Amino acid sequence: MSETLPMGWINATLNDVANWGSGGTPKATEKKYYNGNIPWLIIADLNNGVVTKSKRQISEIGLENSSAKWVEIGAVLIAMYGSIGKLGIAGIRCTTNQAIAFTNRIWDNMPNLFLFYYLQYQGPDLLRIGQGGAQKNISQSILKKYPILLPPLNEQKRIAAKLDKIIPRIDSIKERLDKIPTIIKRFRQSVLTAAVTGKLTEKWREEHPDVEHAEVLLEKIGRKQIEWYRQKKTSKPKIPTPINNNELKSKISSNWKWCRIAEILLKMSTGPFGSMLHKSDYIPDGIPVINPTNIIDGKLVPSEKMMISQDTLNRLSKYTLFENDIVIARRGDLSKCGVVTKEEEGWLCGTGLFFLKLGINSTYFRLFYISDFCQTALSSDAIGSTMANLNQKVLSNILVPLPPLEEQKEIVRQADKLFSMADKLEEHYRNARAKVDKLSQSVLAKTFRGELVITESELAEKEGRDFESAEKLLERIKAEKTKLETELKKQKKKGGRRKKSDEKNKRSTPQ
Repeated sequence: MSETLPMGWINATLNDVANWGSGGTPKATEKKYYNGNIPWLIIADLNNGVVTKSKRQISEIGLENSSAKWVEIGAVLIAMYGSIGKLGIAGIRCTTNQAIAFTNRIWDNMPNLFLFYYLQYQGPDLLRIGQGGAQKNISQSILKKYPILLPPLNEQKRIAAKLDKIIPRIDSIKERLDKIPTIIKRFRQSVLTAAVTGKLTEKWREEHPDVEHAEVLLEKIGRKQIEWYRQKKTSKPKIPTPINNNELKSKISSNWKWCRIAEILLKMSTGPFGSMLHKSDYIPDGIPVINPTNIIDGKLVPSEKMMISQDTLNRLSKYTLFENDIVIARRGDLSKCGVVTKEEEGWLCGTGLFFLKLGINSTYFRLFYISDFCQTALSSDAIGSTMANLNQKVLSNILVPLPPLEEQKEIVRQADKLFSMADKLEEHYRNARAKVDKLSQSVLAKTFRGELVITESELAEKEGRDFESAEKLLERIKAEKTKLETELKKQKKKGGRRKKSDEKNKRSTPQ
């Protein structure tokens, strides 16, 4: 905490200014404890604002048979586990689980918004002091001892009112900014759709009317396939099922041709079985092994923990990657697809990938593969319940809208240009978002240095009056607490005497 406080401020603790409690969870195996009409908050329900709904509800009997407690409207809520410091203000009468602490009472009519914004300011520090391994947490005892900078009461009210005007505006800016990634994502998909349907290159085709038909390209690829398989001394795979007009979901340009991946394929292989690579094969500073996790936005990003020696690569040489090879995830996220560059030639294809050699432009194929057109087909044809799995038969039969080779290159050029624009927009978004995030903390830091509003001491001097310091406020709160505790003890003692008297009368009454 700051050693120099504004005049009239004082260092206190969260326990000094509020009574704190936490909730509980009814026994999960008792169905009658749930699906009642009592809102029951979990951390996911906290929204760093006013909480007006819960994902789950408990019943009266669930409340009675657990440590869950009622939380009144206006209580400040804070997460103690996992997402430490996540906040809320109860906008409804509700209950919570044990992962959420809440104020039973904030003393002396202190504004709950002042406490809420102070906890928001201290969120990063609360997260830092969280204890535990896999799931960090803070306890109620830590929370209660946590320090708070306490201004005079009137100043707290001015601070709360001012912040309640500023912070929501900043949050509104964040909300508007956070729509940008979705807009950019839609823009990218619209580019992909235009690319694989020919709309992106309509003008180019008008300017290049003599480009050969894609059917000619397909015939050339067929001859390459025969030559390729003759060299490899293997028979050419069986031609897949003929294309049915009912399969064609969109129109393409007149000089394009529908085909299946098998018709443009020179080679398709699956990465080595897991048993072919052992933990002992991995070395530091070796040759990268590429798996689906190493494909990020179409680029191959090696992992330091997944590298092998030259001897291991020699043993698994048939899985070596070459320039322009396509690598595709065969399980999990089926949109993972990358093109091997010259710098990545000689790396090893990992267990979770297919690698393909094609008779068309590899980058055009990747644009097609990550488009909604192809991904929709994959999602319907891929097998597996908990994790999508792709096999060679399914992949071979996927329909491809095939442009002439020269047009493929032009599609790639134009798409790259548009994607570069999207990349710049994303960069501007990230920079703007970072500035807005810093703005919130900057405003809160200014607030709790006593610089956001005129301090109570300055205002009192200006108006020629005395003022109540936070120290006096704290003294009054302590006195109020002591008085309440004394009254509770008296009531408890009086209740005990009444109980004894009732028992004595019961024993003396003739039966």
